[in-house]
Amino acid sequence: MKSVKIHQLLVEHPLCFMSSPGEVSKDDYKTVYECERDDDYTLDDAFEEFNIKHPSDYKARSLSVSDIVEMDGKSYFCMSIGWKQVF
Repeated sequence: MKSVKIHQLLVEHPLCFMSSPGEVSKDDYKTVYECERDDDYTLDDAFEEFNIKHPSDYKARSLSVSDIVEMDGKSYFCMSIGWKQVF
């Protein structure tokens, strides 16, 4: 199983919804969801699940640019197209 965490900036943060990681730090983010998924689960699967097919216990906003998906301890920034490993 793969450990997955969703991290989001507060809407008030000046870099929220920016399409490039810029100067944000891990301390700026709040963990909004944690779960386990199959080993073949990908970043694109996470984007679809947390943007389109929310789990019933997911209460945060839809996954978008500036959000971070952490999988097995590696963090990936959601860009307007694709992902960038950060932290």
